[in-house]
Amino acid sequence: DVPGNGEQKHDGFQESGERMELTERELIDQIAALIPEPGDRTLLGIGDDAAILQAGARSSVVTTDTFTEWVHFRMDHLSPDQVGFKSMSAAISDCAAMGATPRWVTISVAAPDNTSSQRILSMYHGIVEAARAYDCDIVGGDTVRSMSDLTITITVIGEPLGERIWTRSGARIGDDVLVTGELGGPMAALALLENDPRLSLDERYQRTMIRFLRPEARIDVARALANFPLTSAIDVSDGLSTELHHIARASGVGFHIERETIPLYDGALVVAEDLGYPAEAFALFGGEEFELLLTVEPGYDEDMIHTVEQETGLRLTRIGTVVDAEEGVTLFDSAGGSEVLEEKGYEHFG
Repeated sequence: DVPGNGEQKHDGFQESGERMELTERELIDQIAALIPEPGDRTLLGIGDDAAILQAGARSSVVTTDTFTEWVHFRMDHLSPDQVGFKSMSAAISDCAAMGATPRWVTISVAAPDNTSSQRILSMYHGIVEAARAYDCDIVGGDTVRSMSDLTITITVIGEPLGERIWTRSGARIGDDVLVTGELGGPMAALALLENDPRLSLDERYQRTMIRFLRPEARIDVARALANFPLTSAIDVSDGLSTELHHIARASGVGFHIERETIPLYDGALVVAEDLGYPAEAFALFGGEEFELLLTVEPGYDEDMIHTVEQETGLRLTRIGTVVDAEEGVTLFDSAGGSEVLEEKGYEHFG
């Protein structure tokens, strides 16, 4: 087994006797069914990494993320400033997935009585550092008392970097499938922490730990690719398998993924060998990282790979092709074998 994406609820959680009987996606679908159709100024509502709003001649993207202690982070795994920076990166990553850059951010914090003011201020140091790194303004928020655990809610308003805003729903049969960077590092780091926290201090694993403690949203990649004819995009926050299925559902397509081309982070390979975990699972079913999964019209992949490398220094890898929905999401290997790729990433209520 490999560790799950996200952190586990602590033993002191008090059960109410009720149980969530729906998966996260089922719950979102039912909530969406209750909400009236938006007006003309809402170009895209629920169902993507961000909403798209029209204000005069300009359009904006708006996204909200909530991060809860013991679900998304643990204070014995991250320092308060790391929690702040990582939460900002996660929220801003949704802007990158839409081909947008963040401009304004609001931060709301709900803290229990046993949280010191110094811890909150240290967390805000990380938030402010991230705002500087991503060149956006913190313009408000709220601070309230919590009866349970520390919770951070971040709303980001962004502006498109190119003429088109990317969504999950435009992939077409024949498109190329690409992913930025190398996958599996954050889940490998979490495996170290869950196996033996002392391993996280080992010099051999420090580069891998940084990918978990201080992930970066790929705004630089979104900027580099702003004028390419991308047909869909999503960030890999819940694992590659889950994100492929998200695009497949939204676009009404399937995927043929070439197993050997999936870029695995070298540090994840080391951790997998040391702990006896399958390295591929860190990438396919992990998450906690903010690389971008993209589809593009055929014939542009080589230019995109060159542009991303030249402008950001990052790797961009072609990993497959968009196919008919009836073919599903399938992994193929060089020996001619194939298997259905399950949707098995992080699930809040699954």
